Amino acid sequence: MGLRRNLFMSIGKGAAGARGDNTKTLKSAVLDWISPKGAAIQPPLHRNSKINCGFNHELTGSLLCPAGLDWKDPETRENLRSGELSVCGDQWPIFLYTHYTYDTDDPWCGLLRSRLLVSAYKHVFTSPSWVNKEPKAT
Repeated sequence: MGLRRNLFMSIGKGAAGARGDNTKTLKSAVLDWISPKGAAIQPPLHRNSKINCGFNHELTGSLLCPAGLDWKDPETRENLRSGELSVCGDQWPIFLYTHYTYDTDDPWCGLLRSRLLVSAYKHVFTSPSWVNKEPKAT
């Protein structure tokens, strides 16, 4: 019984370590995934710095903007950047929705199904190399 328990604990520790290694590379991977095809993010986002990220950057701000708010509205952008508009825990960011589209009539439609979220899940819980692989029917 003790040998089996030790084996399972070792496997669990190894899996946790692998997930930890994968989360270390997640920031760089996300930058690659959100970059426009064939172009660089403008202004650039640096892989080793958090300065000018979040609501302070046009691209990341648009992805973090709570569903139901309009990031294109300059007043909304400024209020989010300044902190005048607080984001509550029940306001999901738009990047969690399929195609970054929120349906006001059906807020659950597409939630937790964005390509970005699924890619991040695969990166951490399977392997970074599995992100671009399509599932095969068995």
